[in-house]
Amino acid sequence: MYYYVGRFARGVDVLGVIDEPSGVIPGDVLVGNATGQTWEILQDVLPTSSGYQDVVYSQELGVFCTFAPGASPLSHTSDDLGETWTAGTAMPNGSGFGICWSPDIGKFLVGAPLAANVMLSDDGLAWTDHTHTTWAARVCPPVWAGGTIQKFVISYDGNINPSSDSILAYSSDGETWTLIQPFGAGNQGMATMCYSPDRDELVGMCGNKNSVGSWSRLAWRSSNAIAWSSSQIVAADHQWSRVIWSRRLQKYVAIAGYGGAFLSVNENVSAVSDDAITWTVASGMPFSGHWRVLAETGKCLVALLSGGVDSDNVAVSTDGLTWSTVALSSGAVWSGLAPRANLGTT
Repeated sequence: MYYYVGRFARGVDVLGVIDEPSGVIPGDVLVGNATGQTWEILQDVLPTSSGYQDVVYSQELGVFCTFAPGASPLSHTSDDLGETWTAGTAMPNGSGFGICWSPDIGKFLVGAPLAANVMLSDDGLAWTDHTHTTWAARVCPPVWAGGTIQKFVISYDGNINPSSDSILAYSSDGETWTLIQPFGAGNQGMATMCYSPDRDELVGMCGNKNSVGSWSRLAWRSSNAIAWSSSQIVAADHQWSRVIWSRRLQKYVAIAGYGGAFLSVNENVSAVSDDAITWTVASGMPFSGHWRVLAETGKCLVALLSGGVDSDNVAVSTDGLTWSTVALSSGAVWSGLAPRANLGTT
């Protein structure tokens, strides 16, 4: 399975997607403008043998950082909007999933879903390995919560045994971790989280409905990463796949949709909220599929499918509820987006 790194372009304030191509040679980078309407593919700018998993931007360093897990895990950085990339040294762990940047302590962090480890880097090129738990499972992409929280946060989705495995790990330095189970027995951990710098708050959502209840109807929020409160989003179950904070709208924006076995009804919706307590939900996502990629440019929200026959399209919205589409014609499937400015996304 191959992945692409994609990203938004010159004169841009967002960049970065990763994809799983269908008959397309990996190594290309997708570039788009801030309106989400114009896109270009930069061909063969990354090694074609690697499968890239995620991408993030560091304003402090002025670089995008992406990584490829697997048997020979490797990271790359770009300081020219994806035109050229510098390869790092071999990463110590091959099961990385999701990357974030902490501007407060100046470190990249990669979470590992199939190993009890995280990886840290000052520059996105040289990495150290750190154990954070003795139990390995699927995790949501890691988040750095700044403000008064000052913690890396990783949630396990508890998909295998939600009654005991729904844990959350947090750390102020990425090296020493504390594990808690704040969600209660029978609840799965979160599949997606974000931090709002304007509200100084973490918000998370579950990606799966479990056998003990309709947990995917809930949004969780915390002002310290330790104590969490929940609110019902909507009466129906949804496969929530990504939530971000929109600084332009001053709202949380979430997308849902999955075509797999976990949840096959009430797909392809989006939701917005000022406070993560009261939500407005709309069935305005234009295609059926796994909407798991969401980011904010300076002018709009952009969502991408990560699978399905319509995955070669971008959904664009100015309010998080009404969406239009732009065809990419790239033959790719996307799995990551990174804003170039500090827009409050994960």
